[in-house]
Amino acid sequence: NINVLFHGKPSIRLEPIESFSDATDIFTERFSASFRPVSIERKQRHLNWRFGSSGYRKSIVKFNEKAVGYVALHIFKNPSGFKEANLVDYLFLPEAWNIFSSILAEVLKAAKKEGSDFVRINYIYDLKEKFRLSNIIKKFFFLRRCDKRNIVVFLSPPLKALEKEMLDIGNWFFTDLYFENY
Repeated sequence: NINVLFHGKPSIRLEPIESFSDATDIFTERFSASFRPVSIERKQRHLNWRFGSSGYRKSIVKFNEKAVGYVALHIFKNPSGFKEANLVDYLFLPEAWNIFSSILAEVLKAAKKEGSDFVRINYIYDLKEKFRLSNIIKKFFFLRRCDKRNIVVFLSPPLKALEKEMLDIGNWFFTDLYFENY
């Protein structure tokens, strides 16, 4: 069991939702008030447009029955015939950052329950490193691979101190976890 192997028995639950709503807008509002991120507006209108089709599994993340964020998982068959789960979007309130590894364990269980052959997380080095996202991903045995596609990066003033790390393509990993490892 992924959860027991890494985290004991945390009280994390993914509560499936049909669509994003005022309840999910609260996460964006609280997060943005604290951090002023440079990002698309992650409100229900955009999120439902982007992740509204049937291939997306959307959930509210609950910790001790308190809503602390959301995840969007895209489930599809790739051109090679493998069923893929891609963690395409997530947002957690700061109080949930220290339980990210437990949340990721729940996401992996959900992907496995969907019959996925592997899970992908697209990750670019940025301020998420404050809670060591790359170390958490490594702990779950995700495979790192550089991606050489053209990606446009806008560095806002708060990110200027991280410019060297952020522009190093060696820090841009598109990660995969193959369930045959479990």
